[in-house]
Amino acid sequence: MAAFGQPKSTADDAARALECAVHLSRMLHDSSEMRRRRCDVNPRAGIGLHFGTAIGGVLRSGSHDEFTLVGDAVNVAQRLERLCKPLDASIVASWEVVEAGDGRELTDWKYENGVEIEGRSRRMRIAYIPNELGRVTGELIQQGIGR
Repeated sequence: MAAFGQPKSTADDAARALECAVHLSRMLHDSSEMRRRRCDVNPRAGIGLHFGTAIGGVLRSGSHDEFTLVGDAVNVAQRLERLCKPLDASIVASWEVVEAGDGRELTDWKYENGVEIEGRSRRMRIAYIPNELGRVTGELIQQGIGR
């Protein structure tokens, strides 16, 4: 997990998060191509992005300290990340983060309206970057498949 705006929020947090996610996705794709050519194990990774307030703090366990975040924004980002597999997408982002980060022109996003997210009363608009071929259409995601 990566957090932008901790410990203090700035106006470009969403933009930096989007740029980082797109860059990381491209690096993972390049690494995946190299592994494929070497016939190595090729792990897949997806990135979920959302924008909002979260509470952060350090948990001390005696042997090590760990920074963690909690809050609705964290939960939604994790649930968006879960949609990467059924959408066969490298990144799934909420419309809020794309809009707040002025990221519409950053990459070739695909959009879906009315996506049901577990634990949310309202459906969301999402943006995603598909891998080569999507396995599940956005219509199926709207119907709740992929949860």
